[in-house]
Amino acid sequence: MITAKERSRLNLFLNLCLDYAASFIEVGGSTSRLERKISELGSVYNLDVQIFSTPSAVILSLQDTDGESITSMRRVQEDQINLSKLKDLNTLINQAIEKEISAKEAKRLLDEINDSKPIYPISVLYLSAFLVGFFSSFSKFGNFKYASFAGAFSLFITGVISPFFHKFNFTRIYIIFFSLTLTTIGIGLLSHFYNFPIEQVLIGAVILLLPGFRITNAVSELAEHNFTSGTVKMAKAIIILIALGASSVIAQEILELMLGSELSMNISEGAKLPFIKQLISIFILITCFSITCYIPVRSIAIAAFAGISGWSAFYFLSLSSGVYISSFIASFIIGFISLSFSRFFKVPSQIYSVPGIISLVPGLFAFILLYRSSSKFAESNSSTPALVSLLVASLVFGLISARVPFQIHQNSEPVDD
Repeated sequence: MITAKERSRLNLFLNLCLDYAASFIEVGGSTSRLERKISELGSVYNLDVQIFSTPSAVILSLQDTDGESITSMRRVQEDQINLSKLKDLNTLINQAIEKEISAKEAKRLLDEINDSKPIYPISVLYLSAFLVGFFSSFSKFGNFKYASFAGAFSLFITGVISPFFHKFNFTRIYIIFFSLTLTTIGIGLLSHFYNFPIEQVLIGAVILLLPGFRITNAVSELAEHNFTSGTVKMAKAIIILIALGASSVIAQEILELMLGSELSMNISEGAKLPFIKQLISIFILITCFSITCYIPVRSIAIAAFAGISGWSAFYFLSLSSGVYISSFIASFIIGFISLSFSRFFKVPSQIYSVPGIISLVPGLFAFILLYRSSSKFAESNSSTPALVSLLVASLVFGLISARVPFQIHQNSEPVDD
């Protein structure tokens, strides 16, 4: 018969693990890393922990040495990437595993992390959102004026549209749909009256809406045989892409009704900027995107180094090789550098790889896929979906393949991401 004291101990540990798991998933952590860490923590306290986690719920079962068990479930709120909190949560569980802090102290620190304010002022986040939009367009097309428009619309989405719909508790899918619809209509109207290319502004404006992180995270989960979590995350990424595609086509038809004429929204060819100008643009893009993901200040330099290294490899390899092998090698380099520094600093590699991979913009290719495969666009090509899917796969599997050297070194032990 379990004593009241033992029951209290199990409940404390159970609530700690469930609260931690929900917080970890909500800020963008991977379920594979979460399950390993929770299992390690259970072993430290002589508890057999069975955990099953998905992006929407966590089920946890504890059993002590006397065979007494307790099981509970916790719902997970919609995820919002916050890599600063992810780092703090990772540090917290490592301290608990090393018994530097007790379970009770860990619970108190977890509450402090969850209640903490964003590490960057709102003004810095808004400036970063503008610069992300600006340099996403400028690095590809090289037009200062149109890139400024792109930055302005990126700021409009971040500072006006998203907060408005968040206020009324809209889910991320609805926010993305309405954000892109309103933005496309606004850009289309300005393009009609001031005669500028829509796509050069639109691509920069919606860069923060793209599901590049979710795609790479989903494939990573599937590669680790976390099929339930990986499938759910992939489904969410696909739904976001569908929302982007649907909103763009609907917005175009609304514009045609308003203007009484057909509107072209084809993707333009990129400009040939000098290498140094592109390098600086990509560096600023990664830095500002890091801030929008709430990456700790001290980690930004490493994330920028990983991203610049991968982008430079892509730039030079693409001069003599195909885009697929160039993308694969570039993302492999980003993944390898991220994993190397994550081992050294004992933090999740996502802190470095998420902003680093933005230099290759995996979500942007999927965004173009939806645009070009639509019958409403003159440059539509039946082979585009397959080609762009392969390009996205090259980026994703390059990032995942970076684990191989570490897994060999660890004698087939799983590699935390």
